[in-house]
Amino acid sequence: MAIPLKELEAKLPQIGQVISNDTLSNKIFFCANMGGMRYTRTYHVLVLISNHAMKMLNPGFNPFDDKWINGIFYYTGMGNVGNQPNPPTKQNKRLMNQDYYACYLFEVFRQGEFTYQGRVDLAEAPLYGSETIVINTTDENGNMRDVWIFPIKRVNETGLRENKNDNIEFDLPPYEDKNKFLGAIGTAMTDLKPTGIIAAKGEHVRATAYDKFIEKGATVRIVGVRDSRLIVSKISGL
Repeated sequence: MAIPLKELEAKLPQIGQVISNDTLSNKIFFCANMGGMRYTRTYHVLVLISNHAMKMLNPGFNPFDDKWINGIFYYTGMGNVGNQPNPPTKQNKRLMNQDYYACYLFEVFRQGEFTYQGRVDLAEAPLYGSETIVINTTDENGNMRDVWIFPIKRVNETGLRENKNDNIEFDLPPYEDKNKFLGAIGTAMTDLKPTGIIAAKGEHVRATAYDKFIEKGATVRIVGVRDSRLIVSKISGL
């Protein structure tokens, strides 16, 4: 059982504050001290590290060309060499499925200095292969490859999802027993692209569209639970 997020969030730095890798790994999140995508079972959260210092130290070594564009951070998935697996695996799969209670972003501009950028979440569907033209996708050997690019954006200080396309913001609690929603009919409160928010059984919950996209306002049925996420299909004619 994961420890409640309130305990973790009491220890988080301020946005823009710089901390060490030791503080991040051993004093706040209790996660691995290496890697760009660090999952912690203690809190069931995912920590994303974008290391720009790697590029500054060695311009030829640039397998992760992450960048901010119009408020969206395009984050390269896990894997330094060759094509990243599709369907995604490991932490790429976890981020795509939003299989966590919360996700946090740090950027490294100087080696050993981790700048906190806040709590983040997927802004839209991840990109793969030819869709990733916004990002340089050569690997550490300089070879072109297919990678996952995750468009992410900050959520606000209260933990509410910020989305300019939605009229409602949601503070979503974790749900230990998602099976109780199986078969329920609900309403899409945001676009599901493929992930978004639905209202079902009197609660707001995060769900993923079986058919990749469901528009806001559509009637949906919860048809499954996969990797701790709800899978929904659109119901027509109701």
